[in-house]
Amino acid sequence: MGARILVVATFLAATVAGAASKPITLELKLPAKPAFPRPEMAALLTAGPLSLVVVDARGGDDPAVVGAQRAKGKDLYLWRVAQPVAPAVGGLAAQLLRDWSIQVAPDSDFGLRLSLTSYFVNERSETFGSNYAAEVRFKVEFIDKAGNVLWTGEATGDAKRPGVDGRAGMCNEVLSIALRRALAQGLSSVTLETAAPIVHEPAPPVAAPAVAIEPDALLADLTRLKAGGVADDVLVAYVEQRKLSRPLTVDEILRWKNAGIPDAAIKAATK
Repeated sequence: MGARILVVATFLAATVAGAASKPITLELKLPAKPAFPRPEMAALLTAGPLSLVVVDARGGDDPAVVGAQRAKGKDLYLWRVAQPVAPAVGGLAAQLLRDWSIQVAPDSDFGLRLSLTSYFVNERSETFGSNYAAEVRFKVEFIDKAGNVLWTGEATGDAKRPGVDGRAGMCNEVLSIALRRALAQGLSSVTLETAAPIVHEPAPPVAAPAVAIEPDALLADLTRLKAGGVADDVLVAYVEQRKLSRPLTVDEILRWKNAGIPDAAIKAATK
């Protein structure tokens, strides 16, 4: 009788202490079939290298938790990672981008910033095995080298797979599929042609002056943006956010005009 009481007391103590943990190392694990086509995206995204930054914006008390096995509304155990989630997801996203012929390199003229708001797999115990359901959600921002936001959008991906109980490989598989779907949605659903330029608040008087840019460098940026299909109003907004190191010369104005830069953008550069 005493032994039974001890076993029950031990079980209750473990329950109060919280769910047990299972270790998982995040890695890209995608099934060979069915094939996943490359998403359609603006030409600018593949015209040159992009920087990639992933920010962990998830809620929750423990950022290491990326999943749980649940039964009857209770967590039986938690999936917990040893490495920081944001850099790990950044590495996985970079692999996917390279698979889609998008070069990833730091200090590029343009880049992607992903603010991760959900990266979680729910393992639900079934009569035979478990059902793994993952959701990945983040805010997508296309930025220039100075960190200015050119467009922004939201992206969500999910995935479900049946499998054996307690398998880290199954967690990685559904998370990888959900990440791929979210990233594809983020790149294809927000287009540079229709996105409204982000209007920044005026800098306070004590703020440091903006770093001046050479006319040739600004022309190179505008030419690349125009080649990527960016709308004229976005080009104008891009020019207005920058300060030229000196006024444009007559020859430079003509060169901008011959390069196809819209008059409104040239006018903004001469202010």
